[in-house]
Amino acid sequence: MPTAATRPADGSVWFTSQTGEVWRSADGATPEMVFDLRGTVSEYVPGSERDLLGIALSTADGRLFLYYTDLQAQSHVVSYTLAEDGLPEAASMRRIIDIPQPGVGHKGGGMSFDEQGVLYLGLGDGGGSRGRDAQDYTKLLGSIVRIVPRLDAEGYDLPSDNPFLADTSKRPELWAKGLRNPWGFWRDPVTGDLWTGDVGENTVEELNRIPAGTAGLNLGWYFIEGTQVNFEGAPADTHAPIFTYRHDEIGPAVIGGQVYRGSAVPALRGAYLFADMAGAIFAVGAGDTTVRLDLVIPGVVTAIGAGADGELYVLTHTAGVQRIVPG
Repeated sequence: MPTAATRPADGSVWFTSQTGEVWRSADGATPEMVFDLRGTVSEYVPGSERDLLGIALSTADGRLFLYYTDLQAQSHVVSYTLAEDGLPEAASMRRIIDIPQPGVGHKGGGMSFDEQGVLYLGLGDGGGSRGRDAQDYTKLLGSIVRIVPRLDAEGYDLPSDNPFLADTSKRPELWAKGLRNPWGFWRDPVTGDLWTGDVGENTVEELNRIPAGTAGLNLGWYFIEGTQVNFEGAPADTHAPIFTYRHDEIGPAVIGGQVYRGSAVPALRGAYLFADMAGAIFAVGAGDTTVRLDLVIPGVVTAIGAGADGELYVLTHTAGVQRIVPG
């Protein structure tokens, strides 16, 4: 499941392969492999939901952050300092957070930083409890985690406004709960809104938007899948998705995206674009109105990323990287 991130300092675009490779494209050049975690990440199995799954670059100190599952399928976020040539230094690795996993699926892994260097991390339910871990507040699974990676040491600190700091029955790292497998998790640097697709189980896909500064929400899984109630007992204040669709209508897995702020397609400027793995592309406009675009991406879509110019790129598992251009 290839993913991507942009380094604000120089506009370079960074890509990951699920197998453990990190690639960089500087000044629009052909990407070159600059880092290799093969042998550290889980052994690649086609169709699996593990290995190297997330990448971000810190707004605080420019470090490269990677999220992966190891050879025992346990999850980790680690960071690497970038040298003067902009390449990662293997010896600089710091372990930021470890997430015990109960199964082999539903790992999530999307990461986004805010302007103060606070890290938001989207985690799946781990695939080992039939979704119940997503409602267990003593665990980080099935959640959005919010932490401050330490600048000069391993580990992290907690933001003073996290919602459960004073509640000893809940993990203080939690910002939101009730996700199955958030994929395409992204924080909008302009508005501060959090966006994520949440991959459904058998029937329904959903897109979620958490408004800036809104803490402590429960997004409903495992009780609710999209708008479909699977089990009674959901919290009364469950936060509803802004868009859902059925597998038999569109496709099998939602892929979260980003807001388009480029210039090549003026009609899309300001809209949030996301996809289904099967290639359908959607745009969310004012009032969360969602439309399907007359555009189909070939191959298996895995992510939508942005260049420094605001133009959006669709990453695929089988057909490379494709730029969204006027029709």
